[in-house]
Amino acid sequence: LHHDEGRIDDDAEVDRAERNQVCRISAQHHDRECKQQRDRHGQRHDHGRAQMPDEHIENHRDEQHPGDENVDDGFDGGVDQDCPVVERRQLHAGRQAALVQLLHLFMDPLEHRQRFLPSLQQHDAFDHVVRNFRSIMYRRKNLQWFTAAYNQLAIIFPLVVAAPRFFAREIQLGGLMQTASAFGQVQNALSFLVDGLVVRRGGCAANIAFGLGALGQRPILVAAVGIDFADYNSWLSRHNVDTEHVLISKEQHTARFLCTTDQDLNQIASFYPGAMSEARMIELGVVHAAVGGLDMVIITPDDPDAMVNHTAAARSLGIPFAADPSQQMARMDGEQIKRLIDGAEFLFTNEYEKALTEQKTGWTSDEVLERVKVRITTHGAKGCTIERRGHPTLSVPVAQEHSKIDPTGVGDAFRSGFLAALAWGLSDERCAQVGAMIATYVLEHQGTQEYRFTDREFISRLRDSFGDAAADEVAPHLHSPFGE
Repeated sequence: LHHDEGRIDDDAEVDRAERNQVCRISAQHHDRECKQQRDRHGQRHDHGRAQMPDEHIENHRDEQHPGDENVDDGFDGGVDQDCPVVERRQLHAGRQAALVQLLHLFMDPLEHRQRFLPSLQQHDAFDHVVRNFRSIMYRRKNLQWFTAAYNQLAIIFPLVVAAPRFFAREIQLGGLMQTASAFGQVQNALSFLVDGLVVRRGGCAANIAFGLGALGQRPILVAAVGIDFADYNSWLSRHNVDTEHVLISKEQHTARFLCTTDQDLNQIASFYPGAMSEARMIELGVVHAAVGGLDMVIITPDDPDAMVNHTAAARSLGIPFAADPSQQMARMDGEQIKRLIDGAEFLFTNEYEKALTEQKTGWTSDEVLERVKVRITTHGAKGCTIERRGHPTLSVPVAQEHSKIDPTGVGDAFRSGFLAALAWGLSDERCAQVGAMIATYVLEHQGTQEYRFTDREFISRLRDSFGDAAADEVAPHLHSPFGE
């Protein structure tokens, strides 16, 4: 083996001096072996003793000429079978073969690895994909379990929270169910895309006034509005609404109600009060004196302090009033609600507001009825109930509708129809039927003041919904500005 700077020489050449040295060592070892054999067999080979000098001379000659082809030794001039005969050329070739095998021993694994390296890399990549897929499936399974648990908890949670108040008789079953329904609607509507935006005229007092005007009355609107009221003022004046006593703010804009309605007609609302906060500065006595007296005051949702002030003024002036706290019921405390509704001729609420009234005031349903003459509770598509002291509860269904477009303002329209029929001197049942009919018109239109009807059309639909008797009683009183 020849080494040159850490690499194996390609020739694998064995130097001649090294070959000679190998031969001499081999010959010396051969002489020692032969001498030992002669000593052991001396008597059996006496005739070999005479020849030993010659053989020794021959062996010595072989040592002096190591380049010869063979190394011969043995008795009688033969080759001793115990001593190997090695050809130097074959020794050189054998070492070359051994070197080649050694190189193959190191090169074969490298070639094998290079040949299979792409397949190993592909296998590693596929293994990574499998592990990644299993990881994704594991996380999806955990997410599904979490989602399922959350959905089940979302159903039970509002019931658990509201149950103590239900069992304490602070709220009724309807309030419990509405709490659960409201929670479900809110959690499903925390973020959503609005398909369209429509700006409509509205406001509870203005909606009721518009409905009264549509049924032939001349209501007086008393409210605080903003600097942007001019256009709205013209609209209401054209529809039999007296706006002379409206307070116009010098800085604020008119109050805004933003309502989002889904495909199932569920609503989420927000409110900007704006100029409404100045309504507390309105003096109801001044208006009463200016118009020569008021038949009734309808106190609709407004600034809470203004609502309480108007109630106190109506009591002091002896003017009958109807309380319609509506959305402000949630904002007002128990004492404010007591001062608002105590002594009212009529109290308008929906089922949720009815329960909220009893909860905040601490009054029972009977105690509330002792403080108001008539209590009207609306139930959406189920119609309304009318409770009057000393009379059985009256239930009135909704009117037949042609379509359902937008429920916004339906409650205001019901109140306008009820109060208009009350002004005509009709019974509680007929008042509710007229209110249900005009509320249906609002339901069939986009916007709270976009409906139109003639006298004949209104009476015809009233007849279809509530019968001939109702239509015949209402017909003489109806004088719609939209025509006969």
